[in-house]
Amino acid sequence: MKLKILRTFAQLNLAIFFLLIVATFSILGTIIEQDQNLDYYKEIYAGVILPGNLLFWKFLLFFGLDHIYKTWWFLTLLFLFGTCLVCCTFTQQFPTLQLARRCNFKTKLNSFKRQ
Repeated sequence: MKLKILRTFAQLNLAIFFLLIVATFSILGTIIEQDQNLDYYKEIYAGVILPGNLLFWKFLLFFGLDHIYKTWWFLTLLFLFGTCLVCCTFTQQFPTLQLARRCNFKTKLNSFKRQ
């Protein structure tokens, strides 16, 4: 069971997916002003209305986009991305390193002449 979870997180596709999500929300966190007071968001995003008559500033505050780098879901995404990288290291990189250490490279002139 543990090995199956380890192999699931070691997939490159999953790591790239988490990387793209983290990058997207980091871009959003860069565009949207962070850690401002409520009046600031009401003033700046007063005219923006999302589908369903939802005000954009309420959407920002509900999902924590006003302090995105401190939200639990962004930190969870970072943790999952880090877990993918660690699992990939243990399941793919270390066995490849051990295999590479077994290779003997030719260093003497006679071995090159025999080829």
